[in-house]
Amino acid sequence: MASFIAGPGDHGESDDERMTAAATAVLQRRLGGESHRAAVLTVSASHALSRTEVRRSWTRKKREALSELTIGRVVDACPWTDAEVKRLSQIFSGRLAFIPAPDRDDSDGG
Repeated sequence: MASFIAGPGDHGESDDERMTAAATAVLQRRLGGESHRAAVLTVSASHALSRTEVRRSWTRKKREALSELTIGRVVDACPWTDAEVKRLSQIFSGRLAFIPAPDRDDSDGG
């Protein structure tokens, strides 16, 4: 199994962190409408990883990538849109464990 090589400026980032970052970048590009293949090629170049490493990262860390992006959405108070939820469902083949639905009611009921 290939090991992820730390590049300049990585400052000790672990293989696990690099894999999660690569998977998150793939998911971001896929949400933007890119095909899986195009996303892998782009992330391979931008993260200085082989296509095999990016594909492996996606396979192993795609759930973590979804969690990372979801946490970012919560922190930014920017929920997933209906179109994004639909795209995520397609990306994950309809097997999403949890994606918060967009809040349709701005009132807090109180």
